[in-house]
Amino acid sequence: MSRIAELTGGSQVGIRMHWLLHNANTASALDQSGYAYDSTAGYNETVGYLSGTTQVFSSLGAKTLLELPLHIQDGALFYPNRLDLSEPQAEERCKDMIRNAGNSGVC
Repeated sequence: MSRIAELTGGSQVGIRMHWLLHNANTASALDQSGYAYDSTAGYNETVGYLSGTTQVFSSLGAKTLLELPLHIQDGALFYPNRLDLSEPQAEERCKDMIRNAGNSGVC
């Protein structure tokens, strides 16, 4: 993590695990490693609120790490063994999520 900060000049470094891979120890390990935020809380097979919220939250097992939930992953929208949506269907699904966030006062 410190090498990323050095290369980018950023002081707040975040992460998202490929294929949203995580377990009960992930937040604690990332927190101890010095990451400021994680965007791994999401679904691989659908869209929605894995953590039940549209908001940034503090992860269990972490002291300072913030979780920025991932609500829509492109693979979930288009992969044949996932939602397998057409582009217009995927666009509508995304618009639904954006409307819901707006109705919740998030944006």
